[in-house]
Amino acid sequence: MNLIKYLAFAIILCHLFSCEKVAVSNNLEDSYVEFYYPNSWPSNGYLTTINYNFNGTKDLDTIMLDLRTRGLVPEKDAVVVLKQIKEQTLPTNYVHAVPSLHFIPFDDSQLSKSYIIAKGMTEGKVPLILKKDPLMIGKTIQLSIGVGESPDFKPGVINYSKIKVLVTTN
Repeated sequence: MNLIKYLAFAIILCHLFSCEKVAVSNNLEDSYVEFYYPNSWPSNGYLTTINYNFNGTKDLDTIMLDLRTRGLVPEKDAVVVLKQIKEQTLPTNYVHAVPSLHFIPFDDSQLSKSYIIAKGMTEGKVPLILKKDPLMIGKTIQLSIGVGESPDFKPGVINYSKIKVLVTTN
């Protein structure tokens, strides 16, 4: 009886070790970047909506946008590209943000140096510099932001690659 058990065990082991090994691709050949707001759930194609109100005498203010990577971790400082997305329709009293008037453009030479995820890191923060427009009192400025493709990153999961910033002025 013991001989039968040992033979069965040996056959099972031989079968396991003789199976052809199949390489499983988990698509980690590329690096991806997306917005990272862990307490938010995507809605209407956007990960989150950030509300900002200019009050007082400030004319400029900075919001830090949280990002994270997926896939390969950058082996060098990696450039992140952000882009403005213009919706076809906006709610009443909403207007699209105008680069240089309502925010520092994403391709500004000084600012773009800050759009980096450091070597070996999987998370980072990049600045969004908002500008106050006193002519917009009573209206909401909508800035929809998407992750663009760069030499270092591709946009991540679609619902995590777009956020909305709503700016009001008192």
